[in-house]
Amino acid sequence: MTTNNLSGIWRSDYTYRSSAREKDFDSSHYVRMYPKGGELVVESVPDLNSSYLVARFWLDGDVATGSWQEVTSLESEYKGAIYHGAAQLIISEDHKSMKGKWVGFGKKMEVKTGPWTFTYLGEDVSVVEADKKK
Repeated sequence: MTTNNLSGIWRSDYTYRSSAREKDFDSSHYVRMYPKGGELVVESVPDLNSSYLVARFWLDGDVATGSWQEVTSLESEYKGAIYHGAAQLIISEDHKSMKGKWVGFGKKMEVKTGPWTFTYLGEDVSVVEADKKK
């Protein structure tokens, strides 16, 4: 598989546990995936997300392994905090979804993990409005 097969607009969905609020939360981002060098870059689409997400993955067959960073919204509970970690995802046979796990640290410096999925939406940002209506 090449990184070109995964280019386009995707929805990123992950779940995390808030230590302060003691419950699970879901978070979504609309991202653009594109090849850069030998990597697959994932980056938040400007103006469509309250926080900024960037990740870089290396592919080994249908396995994507890499690192991520999120800069949270200044208006959120996390007030612009920066989190980062690693992830490993399995790419579906049709190359329209990726599922796996993220690992990172929390505010209290504990290691956390959770599910992370990507769903392919289309080639350009016009697909986002239709996805939001689902």
